[in-house]
Amino acid sequence: IQNITDGPCIIAPNHQSILDSFLINSFLDKNLSDNIYFLGKNKLITSKITKFLSTNTNVVEFDLHKDPMEAVKKVVGVLNSGKKIVIFPEGTRTRDGEIHDFRPTFAIVAKELGVPVIPVAISGAFKVLPAGKYWPKSGEIRISFLNPIYTKNKEVEEILNSTVDSIKHNLNNIS
Repeated sequence: IQNITDGPCIIAPNHQSILDSFLINSFLDKNLSDNIYFLGKNKLITSKITKFLSTNTNVVEFDLHKDPMEAVKKVVGVLNSGKKIVIFPEGTRTRDGEIHDFRPTFAIVAKELGVPVIPVAISGAFKVLPAGKYWPKSGEIRISFLNPIYTKNKEVEEILNSTVDSIKHNLNNIS
């Protein structure tokens, strides 16, 4: 977690499992945890457990179908308040264990606000609890907070590609 910069930043992990947010949060000390928010689709926060967790953690809910710009506005608000936010750029969990295309919104916001992006490589969570399963299996999960990508003088595509490449490089080196 020493790669998480001071001040506002976007933390951008690949998305393997419903466990990912909890796993990331488990590495954070109290001060850091209080200053990191997680962007989450409100359609996933429907059960008593997920509502309880959402209410008692820093989850920024949005409704993608109601107003697509709502999420962007909320992300900008978090960053402008000096906080950090976790955005899963794939938009949803993997269904096959592979990394899928990253949507560019995180890179656009990072460039416009001049905040760094912290890539996070998650491996093993898909095998432990893949989409569609409700009970985790035993297995090893690794989470690596990678070197920051500073956005000054970079184009959106370069920020996006650097984030994906950093995560893929890390995952290839541990497999």
